[in-house]
Amino acid sequence: MFPADYFRYCSPVCTMDGAFEGLSYTPKVLKDDGTGQYSLENGTVIDGLVGRLPCKLFSANTANTKITNVFRNLQFCAFINFNSYKFNTLRYNYRECRGIKYPPDLLSNNTALTDITGLFNNTYVEPGVDINNDLLYNNVNLVNVSSLFRNMQFDT
Repeated sequence: MFPADYFRYCSPVCTMDGAFEGLSYTPKVLKDDGTGQYSLENGTVIDGLVGRLPCKLFSANTANTKITNVFRNLQFCAFINFNSYKFNTLRYNYRECRGIKYPPDLLSNNTALTDITGLFNNTYVEPGVDINNDLLYNNVNLVNVSSLFRNMQFDT
């Protein structure tokens, strides 16, 4: 994914609008030509990222009042606390095994936030993963959360 301190050295009030919007990449694949010689070739373009969002991504930006559209159109797979072994093998109830999409403390240090418009606009939630109910627990100054989860896609 990207480093947890990605925004750490920015101004505490930096503008992050669309910072990871629509991110995709083309991985390099090591190919064997059959004679023992290897070369790097472009693989299939991956729209989005595989991995978790860093839990302290915005922790240094405590003076920000506005963090908008940062993850808009960014697809990422993040099974946080998801235990498919319990669900698929041990047959536990899915409510006992479900995971959460976003780190619980992703925005916990950003108590000055007033606007998170479109922050997760057009993202995807995997089966067995919930949007955690404590995601915004520490953000009591929010006045604009419009389009926060607009066009969110859920897989069932």
